Amino acid sequence: DVNSDISNNYSIGVRFAFTQTGPGWRKIIDYKNLGADTGFYFYSGGYVRFYNHPNEGTTLVSNEQIVDIVATRSSEGTFIAYIVVDGILHKEIEVDDSLGQAIPSVVDGRPRFGFFHDDNATSSEATNGGKVYSVKIWNGPISEEDVEEAMNATISYNGNGHLSGVVPVDNSTYAPDDPVSIAGNTGNLTRTGYAFGGWNTMADGTGIQYLPGSVMLMPASSVVLYATW
Repeated sequence: DVNSDISNNYSIGVRFAFTQTGPGWRKIIDYKNLGADTGFYFYSGGYVRFYNHPNEGTTLVSNEQIVDIVATRSSEGTFIAYIVVDGILHKEIEVDDSLGQAIPSVVDGRPRFGFFHDDNATSSEATNGGKVYSVKIWNGPISEEDVEEAMNATISYNGNGHLSGVVPVDNSTYAPDDPVSIAGNTGNLTRTGYAFGGWNTMADGTGIQYLPGSVMLMPASSVVLYATW
């Protein structure tokens, strides 16, 4: 459920991989609170389609392939769907949604979007597995120029109990497998009785350890690195 009233004017972005993108229909986004087949799907073995419009995308998405899908709807009723595959943006669908099929049901005063499940109108339209890396919702349609990097991940640093100094800031966004140069202790973090020892993906130091200047291949989701002491 979404707190603000964005029901007819929004963008939704999802980075995910389905174990099955076919055969038949595999529902990605449900708009009608399980009450109708209306929604956004993979169809024909991995092409996106917004039912019950006849338009179908042209980019094949394979089983277990990580993709970004961004769907936008304007208050004038234009629905557009994009896919980013291997860093390449594809505009897949643009339809007139003046009938409001992409306007979500409102439940307890909040617009409700459903993800990755079947509805009650038809059975066997959900994938049998997969992984979701991130979901983002914007108030209003984002531009085509912004879509390509809209779902990219970020890296942030946490001082993990430091008493003085400033953590590094990385304002870049990264696609999966982008190389990321790990920051050093550029802000002179200190902690009484300890020496700075690098960064770790877990606050307790049990994750992956990175030294300043080393290179990390960016995963599909955002990363927090914690100072080790």
